[in-house]
Amino acid sequence: MSFTNYQELIKMSDDIEYMASKLTLPHVNGTIPFILNQTQKNILKELDESDSKINNIYASRQIGISSLSALMFTHDAVFNSGKRIGVLSKRLIGNEYPRDLFNRWFQELSTMGVTTGLNIEVNNKGCIELSNGTKIKFANIDSSSLRGCTYSRLYIDNIETLDDKDIDNFMYSVLPTINSGKQGKATFFNTGHFQNNKIDTYQGINTYKFPWYTVSDPNYLVNVARTRSMLPKETFECEYGD
Repeated sequence: MSFTNYQELIKMSDDIEYMASKLTLPHVNGTIPFILNQTQKNILKELDESDSKINNIYASRQIGISSLSALMFTHDAVFNSGKRIGVLSKRLIGNEYPRDLFNRWFQELSTMGVTTGLNIEVNNKGCIELSNGTKIKFANIDSSSLRGCTYSRLYIDNIETLDDKDIDNFMYSVLPTINSGKQGKATFFNTGHFQNNKIDTYQGINTYKFPWYTVSDPNYLVNVARTRSMLPKETFECEYGD
């Protein structure tokens, strides 16, 4: 590994926003640079400053929550050894978006020389194992998805797809899988249609809200204006019964 690439490795390890700026996202026209919007940066800042083991992000749709979640677990996996990471999402049905993003970004980092010496040892539908000992389990949101293991990091996207009964079953089975040490953390992402605060009733969960009117990106606001009349109010405003 050259000194220049070593500098990149250190900088990316210390600054997840910088790492994002070096990556790309799939797009209808091919690929586009992964440039974090201000709301994504605000979410990262809140999570970085949070002392809670479990954080819950309520956010308007189309802010880029799924790509942000994938960025976070990719950063965790590449720059930490011996970790067990759980990634749950309804988007694993069909396009398997989170795993596809990890594979894309790992290849891009490898091309830059950042992951020289780090290899993917196992890469199948449900699991990726790296040569640094870190394992990533991918599964659909389900109460039985993570049983039998403990995890240092959990990322749960689309938690809003569960109704009250399913949430109870899910929380009672998933929360005990979080590593009891200081490094054990879980992040829930809610994006629209979650029309109550049921998840907030569980002890120790820290909640942040990012409704559409807190987003300063003009392109996003134009998109909201175009689609807001066609979707439920909660999809964008994320009031959730307040």
